[in-house]
Amino acid sequence: MAGLASVGHALLIGRAACLQIAKANKPVGSRYNRAMGQWLRENELDEIASQERYRAILCLENLDPFEAWRAGLGDAQRRKLNHPSGVWQHWRRSIKPPAPLRRRSDVEDISLHDRVTAAAERARRGKPVYWSQEALRRAHTAMLDSRSSDLLTLARVALQGAIRSEIDLLELLEPKPPMASIKATSSRELSPA
Repeated sequence: MAGLASVGHALLIGRAACLQIAKANKPVGSRYNRAMGQWLRENELDEIASQERYRAILCLENLDPFEAWRAGLGDAQRRKLNHPSGVWQHWRRSIKPPAPLRRRSDVEDISLHDRVTAAAERARRGKPVYWSQEALRRAHTAMLDSRSSDLLTLARVALQGAIRSEIDLLELLEPKPPMASIKATSSRELSPA
């Protein structure tokens, strides 16, 4: 942490000096960026990636709670966490309150709106959307029926055809079943009883 704090202090000093040079209130803008780039080169800190510099400053700006957290770590864990991004991420995770446990009856009481919101949040985190053949067929038919060549019109018509209601949206946002279970299901359906 001593090295991280030293670099963080140096970066804070450099930022303050560059803010004065650029006559700026915030560390943004071309004048500030030029001044900071020159300062980093002069002080041989230009090899540090911008994200690492940013995280080092964040750690320093939250030094008191940060140091209290680090004091609770074992020696091995402190040695392991030596990169500003890793240190910041672990600290942020440690101060985040745990999610409350949900009972099954609570899950059953969740409204359709809440389920749509939760599914949309999962989709935003990078989960792929699985488009069923039926949804694609509806979108295709709607595009053909529109007889338009305008791309915005075609996009609107396709989405309206594929997603007719909140239930269609929920089906799209549900996780796609694993291919192995789909193949197993389809082979069972094809085999004679």
